[in-house]
Amino acid sequence: MYKFYETPAVLVDDQNQFELDIQDFIDGKTDPVKFKAIRVAHGIYEQRQPHTYMVRIRCAAGGITPYQLRKTAQIAQKYGSGEVHFTTRQEVQVHDVLIENVMNVIRGLHEVGLSTRGGAETPYETF
Repeated sequence: MYKFYETPAVLVDDQNQFELDIQDFIDGKTDPVKFKAIRVAHGIYEQRQPHTYMVRIRCAAGGITPYQLRKTAQIAQKYGSGEVHFTTRQEVQVHDVLIENVMNVIRGLHEVGLSTRGGAETPYETF
């Protein structure tokens, strides 16, 4: 599998903590305002429908491989609206993800070297 960047090992710890944060929010232990501060750092943005979110996928220098894009499309089909959106800032988005499925999306992306967190990737040559 070719990747444009390597995700750092510490990302798994961040994801594990975020999973606990999501559960605390679902259980009513975390206030929605506090949860917003937590989730936005993970690239998760609330949509107009209750408990429905957009997941922003970071693409270093706008790079995403066909393998990564295929996995993203599969994730969008299974957990989101079925569409993948490309932004003018060279990011990819999956819309209409239920809060209960956010970690499935994040972990699925991680399997192919993609992340919803920004600024933590280390570029490397793939050719």
